[in-house]
Amino acid sequence: MLDKIKDILSLERRFYVVGISNDEAGTSYSLLTVELKGEELKIEDRHASNTMDDGFLNKLAKNCPVLLYVEGDNLINKIVDNKVGYRNNLIFKANPDDFYFYEYHQGDKVYASVCRKTNIDLHVKAIEDLNLFVFHIAFGPFAMANLLPLVKDFSEIQSKRYALELSEGQVIDFKEKKASNGSYTINGDTFLEVEIPLLATFFSYKYPSEIVNGDTLDFSASKSEFKFKKWFRVAGIFALVFMMLSLFASHFLNDHYQEQLTRKEESYIRSQAKTAEIDRLREEVALKERILMENRMNNKNFITKYISEISNSVPNDITLKTISVFPETKKIRPKEKINFQSNTIIVEGEALRDDAFNEWVKQLKSHEWITAFEITEYNQSDKRTNTFKIETKI
Repeated sequence: MLDKIKDILSLERRFYVVGISNDEAGTSYSLLTVELKGEELKIEDRHASNTMDDGFLNKLAKNCPVLLYVEGDNLINKIVDNKVGYRNNLIFKANPDDFYFYEYHQGDKVYASVCRKTNIDLHVKAIEDLNLFVFHIAFGPFAMANLLPLVKDFSEIQSKRYALELSEGQVIDFKEKKASNGSYTINGDTFLEVEIPLLATFFSYKYPSEIVNGDTLDFSASKSEFKFKKWFRVAGIFALVFMMLSLFASHFLNDHYQEQLTRKEESYIRSQAKTAEIDRLREEVALKERILMENRMNNKNFITKYISEISNSVPNDITLKTISVFPETKKIRPKEKINFQSNTIIVEGEALRDDAFNEWVKQLKSHEWITAFEITEYNQSDKRTNTFKIETKI
């Protein structure tokens, strides 16, 4: 996972290697799009054209650094002895500051390519005018010496314009040639002859050698600007991703808070409903208390008086079993409202003689506080005993 992140953040993961070849027939262009995944090299795309037309430019649409290779009639290529002042011998009496040098050092020989700066600078400017950034330049046949570690068994390696004669991994000689559309297989990949110096240019930039080097343009400013713009884009992408994540998180939190608010509102509504129910019940209790007060039903002294008068009036032949004051209308059940028979006293008991019972009933009816009187039950339970139930209204 970390390796993938490194690849994404790497500023130099993909390269355009552009080749420019000049001859009597004109200028031709070739392109390799090279990608590095870790240490693995992959040729992502390849293209060749006799003009830098729209088809070629479309291949350069991605913002990748450019490695430039140049060959052609404007170059001087020679093998000279490696001794002091050998560069002056290459350019005669001209000013060395007017030239770029690209060299391969082998033993006591220097394989050198020389080109006027103005010729190379024109090609670099043409690339930079496309809003691309040049990171490196190589020119001449000896740039292909960067591939020597990969072609040790080859006797010759060619570009479109040049051929290097090889022996045991070293350069023996070089010569100019015409295009032959030859191809080479290197590490399992096949490359056309026009692509060989492009591959060598990539290796000269990515894996520089002490014996193959160029005295050319300083591209540090171009690299810095490229890296700044690349990091600016990367930062912009991360900022956009962060904003999207923030919006998503905000949306998620908004939904969460809305849900919590809805729950709170529902809880508040239920609480208000319960409060209203409690207030209603309180009002109902208060109303019943007022009714009881008006009818003296809640006065313990009155109720005690009624029970006392009933009890004291019982003759010896009558036995009271229960006296129910304001009895409930039905059996009490959990969480159900309890309803009472208001203004009611129910008396239950046993009588041994009918005449004694009848006399006692007359005495009860004579009380002023009794507004209604009813014998609801009178049954003989055995030969001597009758059970009774009397309901009075007060």
